[in-house]
Amino acid sequence: MNARKSSKLLALFLSLVLCLGLCVPAMAADLTASAAASPDTLTATDAAQTVTVTVTLSEAVQVTAYSANISTPDGWSVSAAKASINNKAETGTAGAINAGYNNGKIAKALVNEYGAGENEFAQLTGFTVTYTVPANAAAGAQTVGLTALEITNQAGAVVLTGANATTTVTVSGSTPATGSAVFEAAVSPASVTQGESVTATLTLKTADALAAGVLQFAATNGTNSLAVSSITMNSAIPGAVNEGNGKISFGNPGSAGAANLGADTLIATVTFATTASTPVGTYTFSVTVPDGQSLTNAAGGTVTPDFGAAATFE
Repeated sequence: MNARKSSKLLALFLSLVLCLGLCVPAMAADLTASAAASPDTLTATDAAQTVTVTVTLSEAVQVTAYSANISTPDGWSVSAAKASINNKAETGTAGAINAGYNNGKIAKALVNEYGAGENEFAQLTGFTVTYTVPANAAAGAQTVGLTALEITNQAGAVVLTGANATTTVTVSGSTPATGSAVFEAAVSPASVTQGESVTATLTLKTADALAAGVLQFAATNGTNSLAVSSITMNSAIPGAVNEGNGKISFGNPGSAGAANLGADTLIATVTFATTASTPVGTYTFSVTVPDGQSLTNAAGGTVTPDFGAAATFE
């Protein structure tokens, strides 16, 4: 083959390559979505906090519809959500962004145009979701953002489907504040005859901090103990339970709605029985926190009890 023929063949080959290159359409990169939280770490406190999650698309898309589920950790709530549109302001809150936002889902159909009378499609760039983190939120890595994200472009083609754009917010547990509680015990009558009963009451005198706990009642002269015949709990105290054998429990520390008890709150009335053979002497009504148990405040912090002066009877 001579040089002239080789040159012609090479020129023909290069022409074919160029033609093929012009015939192959330019392919856009696959659309993706990513999420970022601010802040992405926080420490739980006794007050609610806010976290904002921004979901960003890899490129702006002319859209006619979008939908997604909002990933919401247990106990958290969505306070606001909106789409980010770069060619027209798109604002809204959890209840106002559109009729399709409900029960943790964001969705909107934009028909064919962004708004009536406008010859311009919405240019969607992402989403913003604002969460309210409750007081004393559970510690751990919490997943936030959007799941099952689907976007339909102006041509009616679904350009993103089933996508998850989530991230995590790491919550560190707080150390609840401690407190104290002062009680007052009383007995009646102060002197009993063998075979009679004596009644003791325990009242919370201060309202510094007490929401829950376990208490043990007893009456002893140091050697002998009297049997508890009955315990009447204050029914107004949340979670009040007579555990039996002179022990009670009450409250639900650290739970939603937990509250410290008010001053001068009657805790319980305890009745002790005597028999004809009960040894005579001076008995002391005692109140203790059983080993392994504690008194706590509404945030779950430890409460130190002061049971006051001992109440005695003969």
